[in-house]
Amino acid sequence: ASARCAATGGVVVVRFLGTTPDSSNVHALLKSLCGQIGRILPDVNGKGTQITNLTDFKDLCAEFRGMLSRANEMTPLTIFLDSVDQLDDSNAGRRLEWLPVTNLPAHTRIVVSTLPDDGERLRFQCLSMLRRRLVGTHEQFVEVRTIAQNSGRTVLTYLLRKSGRCITSEQQAAIMVGFQNAGTPLWLTIAAQWACSWKSFTPTPVIAPTVSGLIFQLFDRVEQVHGMCLTSAALAYCTIARHGISETEMQELLSLDDDALADSYEWWVPPVRIMPPLLPTRLLSDLQPYLSNRGDESGVRLVCWFHRQFIETAESTYLPTEKVRVKRHTEMVEYFSGKWSRKMKPYNPWLS
Repeated sequence: ASARCAATGGVVVVRFLGTTPDSSNVHALLKSLCGQIGRILPDVNGKGTQITNLTDFKDLCAEFRGMLSRANEMTPLTIFLDSVDQLDDSNAGRRLEWLPVTNLPAHTRIVVSTLPDDGERLRFQCLSMLRRRLVGTHEQFVEVRTIAQNSGRTVLTYLLRKSGRCITSEQQAAIMVGFQNAGTPLWLTIAAQWACSWKSFTPTPVIAPTVSGLIFQLFDRVEQVHGMCLTSAALAYCTIARHGISETEMQELLSLDDDALADSYEWWVPPVRIMPPLLPTRLLSDLQPYLSNRGDESGVRLVCWFHRQFIETAESTYLPTEKVRVKRHTEMVEYFSGKWSRKMKPYNPWLS
């Protein structure tokens, strides 16, 4: 669709939300969109605009609406916003009140996508928000169907080739059987990433036919490599962190977790409470294809799940009960409040 729009001479702006710092919260998103549109489409005086000093969110929303009116018959504007449900809660991003969906300028089009409001996603309700604002315009909603088998096979081959890998016909057939049930690009991406680790003599594993099942299998493989205690604590922290977590923060949080320490120091007790930095580094490296890099104003690199279905599956796996959730949140509160910054946290009986 974006290629067709560009071929007509129009301006196409695309954002895959939740994958970069500028697409994770609505304030940064609008500032980024205004900056790009302002550079491409001139104002009434024929000049481009640099957006650098808008900090008030209401002013930014007004500026965005103004930018949309710069489109004209010669240079129509089309904006694609993929996965608006991936925005965080700041400035009520997922309520979508900032998004103009009615009375758009004549030569402006906005295309958005979101997951359906079912199961765990009921709390996000992005689709419901859009339906309420577009009452009586059912033709503007299109359900994205699953990918056809032939297209899926082509995408799988491309993903494997991109990683410099190929698989046997038997292994490919096993993936395509699972894809026939799932049929989503996310499922195929995760399965292809898993297949990149297979050898030609690797027995073909049982592949879960759902995205959540495939993520469960991923978590199980990570636990086998890095240990249950380290993995469960690290992925719980990554899931809880609202805006992401840095590698240093994860290492220090794991250093305060007695179970993770005991699992890492199997034969002796460390004189200083510190998790070996290589362990969280290796863990994050193995999960890198499924993580998104974000940043804060200090320039620190933060990591978080790149798709909300990873968050939902991690919550059900590593934060399954209220007791566990309270425990993990308490550990993070104690760390960020500096409770143990000036004194040694005592070891539990398992370590002492």
